[in-house]
Amino acid sequence: FDMATRLSKSFGIKVTSAVKDLGIPINKVLINAGDTPYQVIESAAQYGGFLVYEDEAGGLVLDRLGTNVMQSGFAVPGNIENIHYEQTIDGRFSHYLVVWSTIDQHQDLGSLGNNRAIVRDETMKEYRPRIIVSGQLTPAFDVGKARANWEMARRLGRSQAVNIVCDSWR
Repeated sequence: FDMATRLSKSFGIKVTSAVKDLGIPINKVLINAGDTPYQVIESAAQYGGFLVYEDEAGGLVLDRLGTNVMQSGFAVPGNIENIHYEQTIDGRFSHYLVVWSTIDQHQDLGSLGNNRAIVRDETMKEYRPRIIVSGQLTPAFDVGKARANWEMARRLGRSQAVNIVCDSWR
């Protein structure tokens, strides 16, 4: 939250948090030349397991998965004109490996040289690994595992989409 506030300040963007617990604090983040403030904030958010989005006033909101229910809802028959469900696995993987560096510089140290966190998606049958290079400067297994879990959950959610066309928003 503090980092997002500092990065957004010079642009006049207000940052709010919709929840109290934003996950594991990230003390240091590796910023690549050319990264936008939003890219830095979104990368850190992935390690904390939360979402970053814009509110109606143009402010930045840090939040977890929503639990609110729409007041009007959708009904068949009723206000739904068209509905389409899509399920795909092209963006999903069997193993999510978070590594601390793009190269293994310390092979003589064994597995500690490029320590990593691994999370397995038990619903995927074929071996299909995804390697994620960590943006954190200090390797921490808990943070890496949280990032791998976030990536797996986000990809699972996006692989199951329902598109609904309704007659109005009222």
